[in-house]
Amino acid sequence: MQVGSILSRWVSKPIFLSRVANHPVLTTDVDKLWKAARENMAKVLCLMQVALNTVKTYITWMSQFEKYIIKALDNLDTAGIINNLSNLAAKRKMAFASQSQVLNAILFFCLTGLPRP
Repeated sequence: MQVGSILSRWVSKPIFLSRVANHPVLTTDVDKLWKAARENMAKVLCLMQVALNTVKTYITWMSQFEKYIIKALDNLDTAGIINNLSNLAAKRKMAFASQSQVLNAILFFCLTGLPRP
């Protein structure tokens, strides 16, 4: 099986929708930008020869992050990231190792996935 076909399934498929189902749906333009940013991040991860499970995990966390903050990529700020991590720790009672993985996924996304001006 080719890596491209595996990535296309994971990049376009949001995971854990039941936890964020009460949030409003994003506009199609914003969705396309987020999807393109996730695809860009996945390509960089593959070029770095990161394990496929890590790519899947990072894409999953970024899909959840997108659903949580409900903002365009231009409006990302540290407050949204801190609120997301606080929500994971307090409300979902997530383990520290998982929180660290989410933070690393968000950090990597901000460094590689966001479009440059």
